[in-house]
Amino acid sequence: MTNNNILTTQKSFFKSFLSVFSKENILSYSFLTLFLFLVVSVLITIREVFFSNDPVDSFKTFVFAHHHLLANKDLYAKYPLEYHTLYNYSPFFALLMGFFAYFPIWLGAILWNLLHTFNFWYAIQQLNYNVFQKVNTKYQQENNENLYSENITQHSKTQHSKQNFILWFCFVELTTALMNVQTNPTIVAILIWTFICFEKNNIFWASFWVIFGFYFKIYGVIGGALFMFYPNKLKFIGFCIFWAIIFAFLPLLFISFEQLIFQYKSWIVQLQDHSQRDSMTVMGVLDIWVGRYFSHKILILSGILLTIGLYFKIIFNKILTENSKFRLQFLASLLIFVVIFNPGSESPTYIIAVAGVAIWYALQNENIYHTKFLTFHWQKVVLILVTLFTCLAPTDIYPPFLRKFFEQNVIKAMPCILVWVIIMFELYFKTPKGGTNTKEN
Repeated sequence: MTNNNILTTQKSFFKSFLSVFSKENILSYSFLTLFLFLVVSVLITIREVFFSNDPVDSFKTFVFAHHHLLANKDLYAKYPLEYHTLYNYSPFFALLMGFFAYFPIWLGAILWNLLHTFNFWYAIQQLNYNVFQKVNTKYQQENNENLYSENITQHSKTQHSKQNFILWFCFVELTTALMNVQTNPTIVAILIWTFICFEKNNIFWASFWVIFGFYFKIYGVIGGALFMFYPNKLKFIGFCIFWAIIFAFLPLLFISFEQLIFQYKSWIVQLQDHSQRDSMTVMGVLDIWVGRYFSHKILILSGILLTIGLYFKIIFNKILTENSKFRLQFLASLLIFVVIFNPGSESPTYIIAVAGVAIWYALQNENIYHTKFLTFHWQKVVLILVTLFTCLAPTDIYPPFLRKFFEQNVIKAMPCILVWVIIMFELYFKTPKGGTNTKEN
């Protein structure tokens, strides 16, 4: 990519960013939603800092990791006098925490949660503006609707309704993530930004988000699976190598090469130990309800192969790469996959999967099923299951004995697994209607 092309993509990115803050948008319902989300974020963080039994332990882990990195201490050793959660992130992440490590803990935690809340909101804004409008426009064309006679204001309301649905549907899971002062809302944002950069043919920035996602939290690298839908694959791989080298060795500005290699070796050992949980996953569900008859590694490999298998479908049917709805459904499947097949998944991680569910539902042209006694939308039934048994399962809406039952039997994971199966069935056996080529040259 030439310097001119890189400058063009940078200008495009910042122009897109600033467009969200136009006068019309600031006065819109979306900004009211952002304001409410930010207020809730502050209130939750204050509660966790000053009134919880184990105040913001995850955030303390991140902050102290920064100080340990600069002090040449093992990032992955236990420091029970400072925090109780094990540090599982990269040396680059510890360096990045320098932006928050020098504030008082209470203020740093508030700023940290505000950042993740804003990232989540902004990513959904961008996904809505860049994708859903074009998917819906194509669907109307296929159904012979007169687009030019459509009221523009009404069309805008439709787009904002999808945006606000995703935000509010994810609200409970967002609060769960914020209560744990973790990074997962930004992982959703990183995966969406990766998708949008691919859609705009900004390979340089798509590769940036993929590798940044890996070093920020390993889950973020899953966005790279989107590259098969887009041109310039070798260029994408080259840029990924470029960014990987930069992020891997950036801590050398503050520590020695030998110390950095030591930290990476310790990180690998920590990840191997951390991968032994498997509770809130496909593996955990099968262990509880069927018995430990299946190798966890084989189950994970099966999920990977099912996802990769879609590459063969698009190789033999290249027109699918031009179908925006197919690409967006694939993104939704990745958001769910990275949680339900991830051995390290826990309750706060499910903001990622629930965002995938919301995107899948926002794409649906609902099928109405009629029976002798009942008429219903099956997608709404699935959505209610996700709401009741994923989003609300750990909350006080249920009595303690039910919450304990849900936790012991991994109920929280089941609806998301169901949605992932539905998405994979649709991707393999149905050609999505409403898709068009939204990729920009």
